[in-house]
Amino acid sequence: IRDLSQIPSPYLTGIMDQFFDLPLVPMIETTRGCPFACTFCVWGDATLNKIQKFSTERVAEEVDYISKYKNSFNLLYLADANFGILKRDVEIAQIIRESYDKFRNFSYVQLYWSKEPKAHMVDIGKTLGELTDTYVAFQSLDPVVLKNIKRGNIKTEKLMNLIDMLASFSSARTDLLVGLPGETYESHINSLDQAVSYGFVKILGGEIRLLPGSEMNEKPYREKFGLKT
Repeated sequence: IRDLSQIPSPYLTGIMDQFFDLPLVPMIETTRGCPFACTFCVWGDATLNKIQKFSTERVAEEVDYISKYKNSFNLLYLADANFGILKRDVEIAQIIRESYDKFRNFSYVQLYWSKEPKAHMVDIGKTLGELTDTYVAFQSLDPVVLKNIKRGNIKTEKLMNLIDMLASFSSARTDLLVGLPGETYESHINSLDQAVSYGFVKILGGEIRLLPGSEMNEKPYREKFGLKT
């Protein structure tokens, strides 16, 4: 689907109303697709490697719909792969901030920042402030591992400069995954040490999952790196 306006909003059509009183978290998308081709992921596969946008107006209506609901939520979840990669994301951040200031119906915004730093992302950080962390999922900081998982084109130095610029607005958070091809105990510990030295106050992670449709799950890739499940 290239024209996302064909997809009705699950919120504005009322389909999600029955779930609002449950202890769940509202999730919205402002885009679909990802320009990166990480081998463990299917967000940017061949059919999704171009970013498609839901209209800003629709996003604003969904945020307003969620915020007006009588129930309060721990957080608002943005399911975009690279929030901030588009300049209009500054406007979306302003929409979320204004909604929070008016209704106080959520206390945190979970989002995944773009892996391609943009100057306007500083404006997003200023706008959201304490509502979110600067969340950059490095997955590993070892150059060999990054090459193996096709993240060698994601520039760590530029991302660190962005984190430094956002330091006065929000704390820094990252992911370091376990079980990546080429990773060793020593390289993983080194990644953890680097993350701490960069100023990350939250380091999350998890075991690699071989997702159907991902390059990492394909037989040649498994055999090349000796991946077993």
